[in-house]
Amino acid sequence: MNSKYTILKKIMKKIHSMQTVPTNWIYLLVLTCITTACSQELEETSSLKPHTDHEHHTDHEHHRHIIQLPESSGVELEFLSSGKRNQIEIHVINAKTHKPYSIDSEKIQATFHTGDQDIPVIFVASPLEEDPDSQSSRFVLPFEELPQQLKLLNDFQVTLTLELDGKSVTGTLDHKNDHQHHHD
Repeated sequence: MNSKYTILKKIMKKIHSMQTVPTNWIYLLVLTCITTACSQELEETSSLKPHTDHEHHTDHEHHRHIIQLPESSGVELEFLSSGKRNQIEIHVINAKTHKPYSIDSEKIQATFHTGDQDIPVIFVASPLEEDPDSQSSRFVLPFEELPQQLKLLNDFQVTLTLELDGKSVTGTLDHKNDHQHHHD
């Protein structure tokens, strides 16, 4: 039996046995992230770069997307859902080395576009151990702070804005959960 199928089966049993609504939403969001486990092709990107150079991720993290920023910025954003830490994370990475890139910022502003509404959220700095003082390469939004209307979204666009060297830089991720997955 495929391990993905086994994991999904366990999660589904857990969801069905849950009694509290807020926890159900969290598990459903995690389930959505696990089942999609896609490598999204992004605008202006012909292929995703290998993801082996930095070690701040675990096998409990799913649904990784690279968000291209203007080439002159020298960085990219990595958008992922961490079931282990119960949060959505944005990692700022060097566009060439794919290693964490610390910036002097306390937040990354995000706006989720859902077709009929724009929902602003803030990802707050959560520095990695190796990040210099008062800088961060990781920004987080805990699942419990995720607005209710975003909890079960499959299709969305998110625009991320951050400050780099005193300039406002913006990147966009278009996510469509239209992937077919085959389980052996």
